[in-house]
Amino acid sequence: MTWSTGTAQAWDGIAVTLTGPHSVGMYITPYVNNKEPYVADLHPGDTVYVNCWTTGDNINNQGNVWYHVIHEYYNASGNQFYYDYVYGAYVDSNNTWRARASNGLAHC
Repeated sequence: MTWSTGTAQAWDGIAVTLTGPHSVGMYITPYVNNKEPYVADLHPGDTVYVNCWTTGDNINNQGNVWYHVIHEYYNASGNQFYYDYVYGAYVDSNNTWRARASNGLAHC
């Protein structure tokens, strides 16, 4: 076994900046009835770090892809570390999911 040192951070994941126009809530599960009660919504320009995708509720017929978030960066308040789900269509029109073959985003 080989050991190496590196600069990996606790929030390693694929950085996805919210493209808008929607704000995005954080959810305990990929279903709209499980909104995280004490976590602020993310807004266009904020960034989420995602480590996988799954399926859940289909909001307004825009698909059922949800990203699992391991870290959030709010432009207004900085870093937060909640392990929750965000709705892919409202984050980036599911573009990170569409590019999963090249970016390595795995199914949860």
